[in-house]
Amino acid sequence: FRLSGMKPGAQGLAVARGPKGGTFPLLAVQRVGAGRTLVFASDTDWKWVMERRREGGELLFSHLWSQAVRWLAGKEASLRAGSKALVLSVDRPVVTAGEKVRIRLSGEGILSALAALEGPGPSRPVPLEKRGRDFLASLSPVLPGSYTVSARVEVKGKKKKVLKTRFLVEPDERETADTSLDRSFLERIAQATGGKVFDAATAGRIPDLLEKGLLKKKKVKEYHPRSTPLVFLAVLLLLGLEWWVRRRRYGI
Repeated sequence: FRLSGMKPGAQGLAVARGPKGGTFPLLAVQRVGAGRTLVFASDTDWKWVMERRREGGELLFSHLWSQAVRWLAGKEASLRAGSKALVLSVDRPVVTAGEKVRIRLSGEGILSALAALEGPGPSRPVPLEKRGRDFLASLSPVLPGSYTVSARVEVKGKKKKVLKTRFLVEPDERETADTSLDRSFLERIAQATGGKVFDAATAGRIPDLLEKGLLKKKKVKEYHPRSTPLVFLAVLLLLGLEWWVRRRRYGI
């Protein structure tokens, strides 16, 4: 089916162009009461994985649906600004390996807090820095996998509480997912190695430049026996000595 339009209050995130022209909604979302709805008007996203895997289709498919499910779940809706309740949160639930994750512990009456990170690799403490009424920290995990941040919090007039939050670190697949030409990076490599950068429009010049470069480095020099008499006589002497030894030992 094809969506002909959107209801009032719906938000279009992507549109598609029809074979006869015109556009129609492809991805739309809307809040309904306390919940959320999402419509993706396509049934060919499986081809991203099956037919476009090498071009990053599998990663695109995973990003689309994992982010869609997290948005529909609305987990971040419970983190209200100015809430007095204790909340341990991360700024992003999914990051790429090496990217920074910011951790926030907020609430009233916090006397002290000790945090730790568990996940791939050994567990390690997370130093929290007090900023106003909040405690902040930042991490840059390099190993893909699921991580859990736990905080043991001491609150004035209450027992210590243990809060937990989770985030996912995905492998860095930019090299295979983003195949566009990074000209600035290639130019830095060429400058460091004495090379040149070519694209699809200038690649045809490579054979000519290689040929010219080889001709410049190729040096041909011929020697005549008359110009090197000593070398010529030494060769004759060696040949004569070899013939004499063979004659004496083998009779040939």
